[in-house]
Amino acid sequence: MLKKNLLKLSTFFLLFFTLFNPTVSADLISSGFKQLGFCYQISNIDDFSEYAFVLLEGRSPDWEILERGDCVGFYKLGDANFYAIPRGKFNQSVFEENFDAAWEQVDSIGILADYKPRSYGQVPEANPLRSIETVLEIVAVDASGLQIKEVEKIEHYESVEDYVVSKGFLVALLLTIFLEFMVYLILLKTRKKPWGLFKKTVLIQVATQPVASFIFALFLTSGWSKSHMIPFIVVELGVVVIEIFLIKWLFKLSNKKAILVSFLANLVSALVSGLIIFL
Repeated sequence: MLKKNLLKLSTFFLLFFTLFNPTVSADLISSGFKQLGFCYQISNIDDFSEYAFVLLEGRSPDWEILERGDCVGFYKLGDANFYAIPRGKFNQSVFEENFDAAWEQVDSIGILADYKPRSYGQVPEANPLRSIETVLEIVAVDASGLQIKEVEKIEHYESVEDYVVSKGFLVALLLTIFLEFMVYLILLKTRKKPWGLFKKTVLIQVATQPVASFIFALFLTSGWSKSHMIPFIVVELGVVVIEIFLIKWLFKLSNKKAILVSFLANLVSALVSGLIIFL
């Protein structure tokens, strides 16, 4: 019986991702996704005051002259590069007046960096990550090249309150109810009627998911861990334990059966949630 139920769960899991796997277009924000903000800053730019540092984006007439503390971005589909230009030859008015002339100045005297900045595209709305700030450091610059290394990524998240009441949370709650209801239906179909099973599923998720989402967002926004996975696993384990008692009480199951049902239900929902949040 257990092998048969596990086979049904596996089949359901594969069908779910086959039917509901979202696609993301290159330029438009797909339904259920949000644009992830990003920017770059050079932390030690003052140590190389004999050069002007410029970020040029090739697809649109856009450029940024970098100063200390600036965190600059570019068009999400843009092809951007950092350049160093000797101060004695740098003509800022050219950049301000004529983009084509600015490109000619860069082509003739600009020193191309070996570091290539990139955009970060789109992430699911359920992901509390709002933007990524990449901190860079100049290693060396001379006529032969500009060496830049990446030293840190600073992740900025939605506030706890914004995340918990956001559309992303509501989607995650509804998705979890659906997934765990299907698991309960497969494992307990000979014991409970679907409507009564669904109502109890909603009760369990309403009792656990808001608190779990709040704690998860609190972990992320507090900087407790640089890894998303650690707080995710901690919260999921806590949910498994709490739902064991709720499942045992509501469905009148033995300890062994309640542990199995809670573990499998949360395994399915955690795998789906993890893919949504971290991919």
